[in-house]
Amino acid sequence: MMRTHWRDCKEWFLEGLSLSSTNNEACKLYDVCLSQYTGWFDDLSMGGLEHCLTQMIKSDPTFVMGHALALGLELVGTGTSMRKEDSESVLKINSLKSEAVKQWGILSERELGHVNAIKYFSEGNLEKAIQEWEDILLLHPRDMHAIKMLQDTYFYLGQQTQMRDSIARVLPEWQLNHPLQSYLYGMYAFGLVETNRFDEAEQNALIGLDLNRKDGWATHALLHVYEMTGQYDKGITLLDKTVTDWEFCNYLSCHTNWHWALFHIEKNEPEAALEIFEKKICPSSVRSGAMLDYIDASSLLYRLKMEDVNVDHRWAPICKIAESHKDDHVLLFNDAHFLMAFLGNRDDGLAIEFFNSCKEFMKKCSGSQAELTQEVGEALLEAIIAYDTKEYTRATNLLNSIKYKIVKIGGSNAQRDIFNILLLNASVRSGTPYHLALAKSLINERKAKRPISLLTERILAKLITKKEEMLQIG
Repeated sequence: MMRTHWRDCKEWFLEGLSLSSTNNEACKLYDVCLSQYTGWFDDLSMGGLEHCLTQMIKSDPTFVMGHALALGLELVGTGTSMRKEDSESVLKINSLKSEAVKQWGILSERELGHVNAIKYFSEGNLEKAIQEWEDILLLHPRDMHAIKMLQDTYFYLGQQTQMRDSIARVLPEWQLNHPLQSYLYGMYAFGLVETNRFDEAEQNALIGLDLNRKDGWATHALLHVYEMTGQYDKGITLLDKTVTDWEFCNYLSCHTNWHWALFHIEKNEPEAALEIFEKKICPSSVRSGAMLDYIDASSLLYRLKMEDVNVDHRWAPICKIAESHKDDHVLLFNDAHFLMAFLGNRDDGLAIEFFNSCKEFMKKCSGSQAELTQEVGEALLEAIIAYDTKEYTRATNLLNSIKYKIVKIGGSNAQRDIFNILLLNASVRSGTPYHLALAKSLINERKAKRPISLLTERILAKLITKKEEMLQIG
């Protein structure tokens, strides 16, 4: 449902979410931007999100919450490094902090909390940013700006339970007729599916879609349910029947296509997955340059590679995107997918250069991601390199040592499953008695989590074949 009425200064005040700006146009455009961010779409009748952000700041250059939203969107996009002190983004952050000091006494505690959260996020201290947004929501549970930023940040830290519960705490405080209320059901559904409460996740996603059939995040949550429960045909049917609804959410449509391709990979239909890559995912990632789209492209090619599909000639445009971010180190999750592209494109020199850059980052920088790179990232990246150079025993040992820590790098269960599949393939290819026993153990574990999975059965078949080969050699 498209909105046509936007809240002005007085209406924000009456909702208990007063804005320091006295410019009605800026306050309305803030609402327009927030609506598009929440729904993952460009409202073309208003010129799209980027245009609205520009017009909002133009309407009131000193609008602190407007700047906080614009900078927040840049940060959660994870495509911009904040480690270069003279970069445009860092200068914007410093300008926001200066403006907040100028308006001290005018800004509310809520607005100052948003400024502090952006400051902490830009410094790599995501936990402190989270605490600022959580504190805001205790007193202002209908602050969608804080809700969305909080959801994204929990997602990046792999804090699934917190992501789920942050919505459970605020959902009862929203009125049914609020224009953004329906989106909360899709958010809650995603938190539920990430914590393995599949039936409740499906119920909440369907409620969200009943209220707004163009809620792409609710559709997305359903796709996770269908993947985790082995309902691949149901997922494909849903996507096919509702394509005009979820494609409306242009910031999420590439990722939705990624899920479509995953269903085909599970069903051992690599040609269909490749067609989606060629027609949808690769063009979208090249066109947008968005990190979410890039991750989809890199991840899909790497999964197909592990299915023994030759994708060598398809890496070049994806590698080009990765190269432009090789020194960013915004998220370890991103870095792992950059390395996949460098290796996939057979640019070993760039892969080693990138790996050394990651090690330099973890030694010289502070913040949650630098610490995470030291705790998990070095082993993870080394394992990806080892697998590529056919050092399967080393890759298996490295991956197995961090198996229960990988959740900390963020992303969804479906996205991080690539590392579970990598560990399984490495342990089978290693061929040592210990690693073959490990592979069987991991397959048993996977079947308990995903009872219906043709992909698991294919890996099991590889294991049986490998055991037979080892018996013949022995």
